Order: sequence, then C-alpha cells, then structure tokens
Amino acid sequence: PGLRASRRDCVNQTSGGLSCVGYGLQFQNCSGYNESYQCDAIGYWSNWTSWSTCSVSCGIGYQYQTRTCLGAGFGCVGEAINTTTCNTGVICPIDGTWSSWSSWSSCPATCGTATVYRTRNCTGASSGGVCLGSTLDTQLCDTNVSCSRFPYNATNGGYSAWSKWGPCSSTCGSGTRIQTRSCTKPLPSYGGSYCVGSPINITSCNSTQPCPINGNWSTWTSFSACSGTCGNGESSRMRVCSNPAPANGGQQCQGTSVEIQNCSTGIDCPIDGIWGNWSLTTPCFGTCGNGIQIYTRNCTPPSGGGLMCAGPTRREEICNLNRPCPINGGWSDWSNFTTCSVTCGIGVYSRIRECNNPVPQYGGDLCIGPPLETAYCLTNVSCPIDGGWTTWTSWSNCSLNCSGGIQTRTRDSEQEFAPFGIGFELLIQL
Repeated sequence: PGLRASRRDCVNQTSGGLSCVGYGLQFQNCSGYNESYQCDAIGYWSNWTSWSTCSVSCGIGYQYQTRTCLGAGFGCVGEAINTTTCNTGVICPIDGTWSSWSSWSSCPATCGTATVYRTRNCTGASSGGVCLGSTLDTQLCDTNVSCSRFPYNATNGGYSAWSKWGPCSSTCGSGTRIQTRSCTKPLPSYGGSYCVGSPINITSCNSTQPCPINGNWSTWTSFSACSGTCGNGESSRMRVCSNPAPANGGQQCQGTSVEIQNCSTGIDCPIDGIWGNWSLTTPCFGTCGNGIQIYTRNCTPPSGGGLMCAGPTRREEICNLNRPCPINGGWSDWSNFTTCSVTCGIGVYSRIRECNNPVPQYGGDLCIGPPLETAYCLTNVSCPIDGGWTTWTSWSNCSLNCSGGIQTRTRDSEQEFAPFGIGFELLIQL
C-alpha cells in the first residue's frame, strides 16, 4: 500500500487579499504496488518567509507567511501558507448615523412665501468618521396671502445677529452645535419679503471623550478542509471581532470566534481485526486428577487494509476432574535389625518395613514384597548341652518271692558328653 495525492492552487489572490482557506494537498491510501514502477518522492518544504504586512491600516486584519515545496513528486505534506490575525493599534474611523429629521419649522411669513427648515443630528461618529449629507434641510412655504393688499409701504425683513454657539450635541466623539438668528431686524411687514437665507447655522464638534465602540464580528471564513486522512474529521471556520473592533471601553463581540463541524473525508480508515472473548469449547477431560480444558476465540475480520489479529486462536488450561487417581502403596525404609534371639550359639534377628510411603488409596495396589525380613545370627558363645534320655528298659524281676520285694528299670543319657547336664537316672518301684 502507498499514498496518492491531489493538489489544488490558490488563484485570483490580488490587492492584498487573504489566501484561500483550507488545504492545498490531500492524501489517501492506495494499493496496487508494481515493483517495476518507480515511486515519486514526496517533496520537502523550504523555510517560512517573513510575515507579510498587515492587510489593513487600522483595526484588526490578517498577515501571512509562505513556504515553497521543493523537489519532484506529488508535492509536500502540509500547508504552503500560514495566516494569523494582526492588530494595527490604530482605531478605524467610524461614520455616524443620522437621527430622524425634526418637524418642519412654522412658516414665519404672514403673506407671500418664506423659508421653513428641519434638522437632524449625526450620532455615533468617532475617530474621524462623519455622516454623509447635510444636517439642515429647507424648503419654501406659501402663505397663500397676497402682500399687495396691504395699504402701507412694504418692509422687508432683516436678520438679527447670530446667537452664540450652543453646546455640542454629543458628550463623546463627534457631534454638532447650532447658532441661530431671527428675522426681526426688522420684521417683514405690509407685504415685505421674508429674510433671505437660513435662520440656523450648524457645525461639527468633537468631544474630548471618545465614544465607546462595541465590537462586531467580521463575516465567517469558508470552512476548512476536513481534518485527517481517512474516516471522519472536523472542519472549522473563523471570524474576527474587527467590524469594528471594540474600543474606548466598548463591549466585546458576543459569541465564539471559531465554529467547528463534523465532516467525512470519504476515505475508509484501516480497521485492524479485533479478538472476541475466549469461550470454552472443550470441557475438562482426562481419567483422574488434573485434566485439560480448551478455550478458543475468533477474530473479527479487518477492513480497509487493517491488520489481522495477532496471537493464538486456542489455549489450554489445567483443570480438576474431581476424581482422585489411584495411589499405589510404597514401602517405608527398613527398620534396624533386632538383637539376636539367643545369647549363645546361633539365633535369628529381624527387621520390618511398613506400606505407608505412600499408603495405598483410591484403589491403588498394595506394596509388593514381605514386610518382615529375618537372618541368622552367631553369638560366638557355646551353649550348655543337656543330655537326652534313652527309652526306659523293661522292669527287672522282683527281688523277693514274697511281698516287699523291689524291681527296677533304667535309662541312659544319649549324650556322651553333657557338660553341666545329667547323664543317668534310676527309677525304682516297690
């Protein structure tokens, strides 16, 4: 996979106007790589230029700096122009607005025609601003009375001297002040004509205290290009509190200077595969003791060129079958031999072992072999040997032929040598 780009240029930028808003270069993922095709290289940017002069001579404007994409290929990643706001520190002149016209003055003549007037005030002008037009409007008035009917000589009217200037109409910024004169020097009479000229003189005046200027927003810029290279992103537009900028304690603009909205690039983002939860697919199996149970999991397929899940799809765990395995018996160590069974001659001694290492359980086999082992032992001491009797002989004849005689029988020792033994016995009966 690689990237492909589309580029657009900002045209028709003249007379210090702002550069186009948005990106001049867009990228999207692409596939279809061909080894025989030489890829174009992405260009690289030069250093930023110095900031331009501010786009306005008063109030808040814009200034910009640029850089150049060097090298061949699809262009450079990023913007070729960088803009920011600038404040000249100079308050822009603000033209005032006219109030409504006053009512017309009454016609001062008693016959013939005369001049009537009305006035209006310029309000809100500051920093050298003005209202376009006149503060005074005049027109002729006709009394519909002919002055020739009066029997005396006509006396034309004449103006008095101008009055002193009145106070300034505004307590801040620019205003007007008025001086007047009256057609009384002399009054027109007997059909004389009314004074020629205006009875009111208006001039501008400036207060030493500048008027507060409340800020007002400029128009919104166009929305920027959608952020990001795939999926959804954001685009924004901005406005500046410069139409006019707040001054002399005036209120700031109400609201936000930046507006952001969701947008779509129209390009699917790569989404890697996602493992599902482990699930038990093979319950615990075995014959006894511990067994094995098997878990598996599935990978949700990736999309948009995303990667497959990494890791195994199967795992095994040890489990308990709750069925003890048979335990065959095992002999303990032999005990020490006992003492010899005799104190002289030849005897025996023995030793034992137990089937408890381990004890047979759960149907296991008993220990194989004898629990007792015997052997001959030699004391190296000769034992006394008692004689052994032979069978008794028959009884002898009675020693008397009348009562009171004796008869005898004998037996002999079978041992020729019977140390410490008894070798002869005589039994006599009457």
